[in-house]
Amino acid sequence: MKTRRGLLAALITTLAVAGVAVCSSITTGSSGSRAELFDSVQSLTAASSAVAIVDVVDQYSVDESTPITVSTVRPVEVLTPERLGEASKTAIDALPKEVVVRQVPVSLEKSPVMRVGARYLVFLTLSGKDDAAQNDFYVTGGSAGVYEARDDGFVHGPFEEGDALPETLSMEDLR
Repeated sequence: MKTRRGLLAALITTLAVAGVAVCSSITTGSSGSRAELFDSVQSLTAASSAVAIVDVVDQYSVDESTPITVSTVRPVEVLTPERLGEASKTAIDALPKEVVVRQVPVSLEKSPVMRVGARYLVFLTLSGKDDAAQNDFYVTGGSAGVYEARDDGFVHGPFEEGDALPETLSMEDLR
């Protein structure tokens, strides 16, 4: 009986330590678990497959194990900053008239999803899902990769996921 209790206590301790280790290395954000926080637009760009200005034309929710908001967007302009990720040429060539963008909001207050009828600057990563089309993306870094269009540029957040990104961007910042 003592042996069973000892083994059970050791197992529980091991699982608790492993759980703390896993949780401490992951940041939760609107893209689910995030292992990388961005400290500049250049680092966000380098992690992206495509950067585009888009109009949101449709949206629906998918209730999977983690709820996902799927937005259909129309690229208005595809940007090609110098530090775009390695997969960018394929992704940019594949951007059709409409693109599917998936967002996993943790909470609408901390990382709101894009809205139908609005224009955004988005940093995108191909979803990589086995059954996904070439027009199926996630926003890079959850809320990190979403800037809403305003008259004088693009506004970010403020979001509380730990990224150190500028609150506003102009077209010149993206060249």
